[in-house]
This record gives sequence, structure tokens and C-alpha cells, in this order.
Amino acid sequence: MKIAIIAGPLGKYAGIERVVFSQSNHLASLGEKVYIVSPRLRIEPGAVAQGVELRSLDNSGVGSGLGNILGLAKLVREIKPDVCIANDLSSIIAGRFGRKLIHYSHGGHALDAYATPIAGSTGRDRLRVFPLALSYRLTDLIIANSKWCMSTFRSRDINAESVYPGVDTHLFSPLDRTRARQDLMKKSRMQDYLGDDDPLFLNVGWFRGNKRQELLVEAFRQVIRKYPEAKIAFIGRGWRLEEIRKIVKSYKLTDNVMFSDTGINDHDLRLWYCSADAYVHMNDREHFGIPVAEALSCGIPGIVPDSGGPSEIVRNGITGFHYLRGDPTSLADAMLRMVKFEDYSRMRMACRDDAISKYDFSIVGKKLHSLIQCLAG
Repeated sequence: MKIAIIAGPLGKYAGIERVVFSQSNHLASLGEKVYIVSPRLRIEPGAVAQGVELRSLDNSGVGSGLGNILGLAKLVREIKPDVCIANDLSSIIAGRFGRKLIHYSHGGHALDAYATPIAGSTGRDRLRVFPLALSYRLTDLIIANSKWCMSTFRSRDINAESVYPGVDTHLFSPLDRTRARQDLMKKSRMQDYLGDDDPLFLNVGWFRGNKRQELLVEAFRQVIRKYPEAKIAFIGRGWRLEEIRKIVKSYKLTDNVMFSDTGINDHDLRLWYCSADAYVHMNDREHFGIPVAEALSCGIPGIVPDSGGPSEIVRNGITGFHYLRGDPTSLADAMLRMVKFEDYSRMRMACRDDAISKYDFSIVGKKLHSLIQCLAG
């Protein structure tokens, strides 16, 4: 069977690339002929396995939107795949030239934002996602990346199943916390920032409205009243970064909150996870939350809202804690509970066990392959 995975430009978002490459490699290991089709491919040697063929429009850049669609459609027609797997509007249109089309959705949020206005959304936001929402109707099957997203589609009578994006549990594996912190502080030239026993709460992601970094800052004000040595580390960049910096400064928390807005590699990201006491997630409409699963794979519990995809990843009281969405006091209570949690070692082991048994690429790859086989007939 020929399978074409049609993706956006590869070489920019490490998390998405890991999913695309790992899915491709796993499907190839099961004997399928796999093609990765993209407007641009900038990948490291050895990223894809034998049996995976790369097809791109232009290795040096990306053309216009219409040019991308026409170019991708031409490549798909040449390949003549039995099943195409697409993840955005351009690839969905191109994928219709295959026999069957799966939309591997990064979330039901586009459809949900169009159908049900959410806090902070505008008419322009809903207009932007309108074409993508309509494109869901062009596919033979939606594969959502969480049960929460799957329910969004099914509630609108759209055929959908769920397959988690998956985590590289070999790459993201536990390290001794003291050693991880020492290595991290040397690399980041912040030796005086973090002590061996200081509680550290980590957040990784883009600084934009739906990520709600200000909620963590507000909750943290309550945490440091009891644990003045506690720290936050924000890893990421985006248009709201300076705004969050100003909020931190206005609350006089600059000695307790660290920002790392430069690009970091996977090794450094693993050090950040393993240095933390807990990973904190704030977006209560997140479709999945790859950093939450990566943190669990490193044996780090999660503190997540009680709605959205992350609430599926973290088992309340077992691999972390849930808090009332949007409530800084509830979040602060969960953070304080984590600091003094007596059975923390057991919780860490449960995190690692869950990551291996539920989110490892080999596990999610088998489910994806089964759905592809059923669709292809």
C-alpha cells in the first residue's frame, strides 16, 4: 500500500517534525511504501528510515499558497497513493487526488472556533478558520489527536477517530534532577538562578493569547508567599513575550521567573524537563499538548486544567493534578500540593509508565496503521 503524508514546510517546528518522521518510519517498518510530501524539506540526515521517500516542491524555500496547492497536487497525482494523510488546508486539497484522504488534525479548535465563538476570538479569527472548518467535510476520516477533539468532530456528525501524536520516549527519558540542573545552568550561564532544592515549575510553548502565561504568573504570586525560593521557567517565544515580561516585572518577580526565548535543541529541552518539579499547562482548550506528554516521559508530573486534551494525558492524583480551568487560586493550590506531595517518587514512576504504554511512537503508530488499513479496505 502507498501512503502519502502531506505536511507543511518541515524544518521549523521540532515537535511536529518528530511526529511526521516517526509516523512515517513506523509505517515503513510495517512494510508500507511511505512518501513525505512537503513544500519544503530541511531535515537532518538519518531522520527518515529506509522505505520512506521524500518529495518536495523546492528545498530552498516556499512559494505562494496557490503554487503550493498546485505543486503538491501534482506530486500526489504522480505518486498515486492509496491513502493520503493531510494536516492543513493546502495538503487536504492536494490529498484529494489520492484514493482515500485522512485529515490528521492537530485539533478540533479550528472547527470549534468557527462553530462556537470563544473568549478572545473575533470575527476575523472565525473567518480565518472558516476554510479549514469546511475542509473537514472533504476528508474520508478525521484522525483527531485527543478524545476531546474527536468528540468535537463527532458532535457535528463528522467521522472521526483519535490517535495521540506520540512521544519519543527514548529521547525524552528521566535524568537525575540535581545533575540535570547543574548541566542546564552551566549551558544557560545562569549558575546562580536555580538551587538544587528550589521548586521549579516549567512551561514550554508559544507566547500568544490562548497559551495564557499570565495565569501561571498570577498563581505563582500565591505560591511564593509560602515558598519564596520557588521558580518558574518559561521556554518559548512569540508576540506576547514582552507583555508577560512586563507583568512579571510589575509583580516584582524577576528574581523568580526565567525566560528562555532562544531556540533550544532536544537535548536542552530534556534537561529543562528533568530539572523541573512539575510541568504546568494553562490553555484549557488545548487539543493535545505535546510538552505535557514529553514531560511525563521524563518522569515529570503535569499540572493541567480540567478540560481539553491535557486533562486526558495527566491522571489526576496519579501523574499530576488537575485544577479548575482559568482559576489562578486553584492552580496555585495544585502547585503547592505538588511541592509537598509525599509520594512524589511514585508519581514520577507512574508518569514514565504512562508515557511508554500510551504515548510512545510505536504504540500510537500501530493504531494509526490499523485505521489506515481499515480505510483503504
